[in-house]
Amino acid sequence: ASVGVSIPIVQARDTKTVGVRVVTIGAPKEGYYVQKIVVSPSTVVIAGAAEIDAIDTTPIDLTDLAATKTFTVDLVFPTGITSVDRVTRATVTLTIAPLPTSKQVPVTYTFTDVDPTLKVDTVDPAAGSVVLAGAADVLAGINAVTATISLTGRGIGTHSIEINANLIQAPQGVTISGSPTPSAISVILSPK
Repeated sequence: ASVGVSIPIVQARDTKTVGVRVVTIGAPKEGYYVQKIVVSPSTVVIAGAAEIDAIDTTPIDLTDLAATKTFTVDLVFPTGITSVDRVTRATVTLTIAPLPTSKQVPVTYTFTDVDPTLKVDTVDPAAGSVVLAGAADVLAGINAVTATISLTGRGIGTHSIEINANLIQAPQGVTISGSPTPSAISVILSPK
């Protein structure tokens, strides 16, 4: 007995792996930007004669986006180029974030660990300022911050106290940008 085997002979095609390039149009909502783009798959194996280094997605409209969003989009293959692995779509996640901004706010002072026989008589200057950085919508709700200053071991008299960012508790979602001003205050402690 004999068995016939037929092996088709197919001309080999030139293939290569290229990146998937995300195409966008429009712009996110005012005060927001595209922080990160993740595309899956990020590459595709193509066959054809054209000299290309990437396959584009169909355009994604960013108009008025103000939050992270995921899109499923078609891949656009030029004439004569095909997907060897039959990938024709991609999933694109656009991370949209608020533009960072800054705002100068007053710094008030709170004193802790004051000797029970003493009182804070005078603070000069009575308040300072600091620049906060964060999202505009978060900063809009902040009108002042507090520096908490320990007076442990300080007796009657005038004391120069250094003011730095470590004394200020920044609100959630906000950072302190630079040093507070003034860099030192004068505190006078007197008997109660």
